[in-house]
Amino acid sequence: MRLKCLSSTYASAMNKIVPILIVVVILVAVAGFLVLYHPPSSSSSETSSATSSSPTPSTGSSSPSNSVSGSNGISMTVKDENITPYFLYQGFEEQAYLVIVSVHNSRVNPIYVNGSSFFLDTSGGVENVSYLAAIDLSNQLGQGVSSGIYDDYSTEVLPGQTATIELPFTMPIASTPEKVELVYGGSTIYTSFPSPVSYISAIETVNMKFSGQHTDVSLTSISPLNYEGYNFSGQEVKVYFQVSNEGSSPFQISSIQVSSPFTLLSDNASGVVVPAGSEEYFVANVKMPTDEAYYGPITVSVLQGTSLHFLTMNTTGYSLDTADAIDLGYNGFSYLIFNVSLTYSGPGELSLNPHNFVLVTNQGDYSASYGTPASRIFVYLSYEDVVSGESIHGSVAFRVPIGTKPLTLEYNSSGQTIASVNVNPTPSSTVTYLNYVSANATSSYIDVSSNTPTVEHYLNGEEINVSVQLESYSPFTVNGVKVGPGFTLVSEGPTIPTNSSSSTYSYTLNTWVVVEVNNESYYGYLYLTFETSQ
Repeated sequence: MRLKCLSSTYASAMNKIVPILIVVVILVAVAGFLVLYHPPSSSSSETSSATSSSPTPSTGSSSPSNSVSGSNGISMTVKDENITPYFLYQGFEEQAYLVIVSVHNSRVNPIYVNGSSFFLDTSGGVENVSYLAAIDLSNQLGQGVSSGIYDDYSTEVLPGQTATIELPFTMPIASTPEKVELVYGGSTIYTSFPSPVSYISAIETVNMKFSGQHTDVSLTSISPLNYEGYNFSGQEVKVYFQVSNEGSSPFQISSIQVSSPFTLLSDNASGVVVPAGSEEYFVANVKMPTDEAYYGPITVSVLQGTSLHFLTMNTTGYSLDTADAIDLGYNGFSYLIFNVSLTYSGPGELSLNPHNFVLVTNQGDYSASYGTPASRIFVYLSYEDVVSGESIHGSVAFRVPIGTKPLTLEYNSSGQTIASVNVNPTPSSTVTYLNYVSANATSSYIDVSSNTPTVEHYLNGEEINVSVQLESYSPFTVNGVKVGPGFTLVSEGPTIPTNSSSSTYSYTLNTWVVVEVNNESYYGYLYLTFETSQ
């Protein structure tokens, strides 16, 4: 009976002790698990190293994300987007990264994480999530991220589920991001900072550049209200610009170029002819840099094609005019006067300027003269606007040294030659300037008077008719007429005077002389000498 009683007592005691021992064993096991598997904190020595050695990881990095198994059934995968240029574009002198964190919950209960649970370790210190950046990015860059920018609320991660959270971090320009940390329930889960999976680039300003002969082109970049100069890698932006042709002739745009690292996708300017005095608006579709985060200017270059010959020019030759150069005091010089015809076939209007003519000679190039002589013979070109299909005719003069041989006649506008024609180095005509007729007789007893023609300028081959009167007190006869240099005698009138009792002189001869202008540019008098006998 004692044994039974003892046995019963022992059994009763054991029933009380065993449950206690089981609880103790469980507690010890849990404590041991925590000691064995607790990862080091952010201040502890760690074996994971950063994968980025600069604020902007090098192009072509092949590590898109890093992951690590976490504590107590929490694991984390990290990717990032380099958005530094966007912040520089907004005027903030900081680096910025959009860190995309995927948190997986392997626990049996939900977990709750928010922005204050994450940190970015950098070479310059530890950075918290930038809530100011989150607000800005939510408004501006929501189209470039996968699930929206993180807000102030906690994110619930159910057992067996993964939540992706986008966290913006900013840091000083000189810092280098090294690792991302999640602190939860007294434990720290970390991963090294990966190379960016995408980049944002920003166009700080648009520089316009023109390449071509045309000197009167003005370029302006235009940014409409809906234009933003930033976007993600490889995406397209539109660059608007204006081309103003401030010259007097059209020019053609051959192509558009953009500076590296941008790529031109298309434009509506290539091949377009910009009329004189007009403004044209264009757009270039540009691809943002693909493998880098760029912040700076983009240069859009407008390239001019070969000079367009919308102006057709012809000449029937030129006249040599040394006489007027002498008359105007330019000794040692001659005027070369070209008769030209011009036909315009381009867009808009051509503003013709006679001073745009250039004469290419064996002694250099000469611009058209401002003062042009011989206005009776030549109708000089003046300022005139011509439209497509219209033709004009006129003369243009050049003052050159005597003996100069012309080679090519050009019409230049805004630094480009838009018309040219080869010329014969031999003049087709000469100009004579007649300023007086001097007539006399070989006999001193005969008085001679003549008229001087009112016309002063003559081309070679033209004839001049001079009326002459010879008077004497005694009979005389005209045996012939000698003509001075520059002219050739063609014909003469009566040679025998009549007896006239009504005049002062007893004998009067009213006659005439016709001379031809020689093929030389003569300046001076027409000398007539009447050979007489009594």
